[in-house]
Amino acid sequence: MRKRPYRPRPKDAILEVETVGARGDGVAHLDGQPVYLPLTLAGDRVRARVEGGRGEVLEFLHKAPRREPPCPHFGQCGGCALQHMPEEDYAAWSAERIKEAMARKGFHDLPLGATAVSPPRSRRRLTLAYERRGKALLLGYHGRRSRRVTDIASCLVARPEPEALVAPLRDLMAALAAPSGKIVLTAGDTGVDALITGLTAPTLAERERLTAFALAHDLARLSIAEGEEPGDSLPETVVQSRAPMLTMGGAFVPLSPAGFLQATGEGEAALVKAVAHWVTGSRVADLFAGCGTFSLPLMNGHQVTAVEGDAALLAALSRAAGGRIATQERDLFLNPLSADELDAFDTVIMDPPRAGAMAQVQALAASKVPTVIAISCNPATFARDARILTEGGLELSEILPVDQFLWSAHVELAALFKR
Repeated sequence: MRKRPYRPRPKDAILEVETVGARGDGVAHLDGQPVYLPLTLAGDRVRARVEGGRGEVLEFLHKAPRREPPCPHFGQCGGCALQHMPEEDYAAWSAERIKEAMARKGFHDLPLGATAVSPPRSRRRLTLAYERRGKALLLGYHGRRSRRVTDIASCLVARPEPEALVAPLRDLMAALAAPSGKIVLTAGDTGVDALITGLTAPTLAERERLTAFALAHDLARLSIAEGEEPGDSLPETVVQSRAPMLTMGGAFVPLSPAGFLQATGEGEAALVKAVAHWVTGSRVADLFAGCGTFSLPLMNGHQVTAVEGDAALLAALSRAAGGRIATQERDLFLNPLSADELDAFDTVIMDPPRAGAMAQVQALAASKVPTVIAISCNPATFARDARILTEGGLELSEILPVDQFLWSAHVELAALFKR
C-alpha cells in the first residue's frame, strides 16, 4: 500500500508581512520559513491560515498604506496583483526586483535609471481564456493560482480597441461549440488581429458566424487554430479585410497571429530609444531580432545584420526593410555566433527569451565586441548572463528598467556593457 505524501495540517497564525516577493505576494515568516500571502503589502499584520508555505488571509489586523484598486476584478482575476500598491512604492519595487537578482550574482551599486512604466490602457495585446461552465460561457483571465476562468467585463491595462471586443466575443463564443481555448487580440496600426484557439473542425455555419463577426467589428484579420494554446497548431485565416501591420522605425511590419511583439508602444519606444542612444560604430548585429524591433529603427544609419531562428519573423523583417538589412536564419541556442563571427561587429544587441542564451553570451564574453546591449524580460537570467559578460572583460555601464506589464510582478530591462 502506497503511503500518501506528508502534508502539514493548516495552521492559523498572526503574521507580519515584511516585503513583497518576486511574484507579487507579501512575504512573512513562520517558524523560520517564508509564507506567501496574496494581496498583502509590507507592513500589513494579518491573521492567516497557513499551509505548505502559502497563507490565506482571514483578517487584517493592521493595513499598511495602500491605494484603492481601480479594477472591479481585482482579487479574483489572476493578473494585476499589485494594483493596491501606492504608485511611488510600485515603481521602486519593480527596480528592487532587478537589484535583488543582481545582488545574488555579486552586483551592487547598480547604474540603474528611472523605471519606464507604461500607463493604463496601453497593452496592445490581450490573451483571454474562455471555457464553458454549465450553460455559461466565461471569458477573461485565469484566477490566482487557478486554471478556472474569471469572467471579466473590462480590462484597465488594455488598449480600448481590444477591450471593446470582450463582451461581443463572449456572445460569439457562446454560439460556437468549442469548450475551451484562448483568444489573442492584437491592436495593430491597421486594426485588431484576432486568433481564436480550440476550434476543431468548425461547421460551415460557424465559419459564417465568425466571418460576420469579423466584418461587423471591422477586424483586420480573424484566424482560428485547433490547439488550445497559441502555437499548438498552425492558424488558419477565416477572413482578412486588411493586412495586420505595425510600424517600426518608419517601416510597416506584417504581424503573424500571436507572433512576438513588445507589450506596449510606450515600452517599445523606451527600449528603442535606449538602444539607439547606446549603439556605437556602424556595424551592428541584432541577435534574436524577431520582427525588427531594434533592427528597423537602426537601418538608415547603420549596417545591420538581423539574426533570428523563426523564419516567418525574419521574412517579415526582411520585407519591411526592403533589402536594407542583412538577415541570417539561425538557431542561436543550437548554433550561436562564434567569437570570431562576433568580432566583425561594433555593437551586438541581444534580446533572448526568458531563459536567456548562455551559449551565445559565453561567445560574446570571449569576443572582442566593444559594445553589447542586452534586453531581458527575466532579471534572474539576465544577472547570470551579466556575470558571464563581466568576467569576460565587459563593464556594466547602464541599466534601464522597463515595466510594460502594469501592476504585475513582471519587469524588463535594457542594459549597456562596454569593453
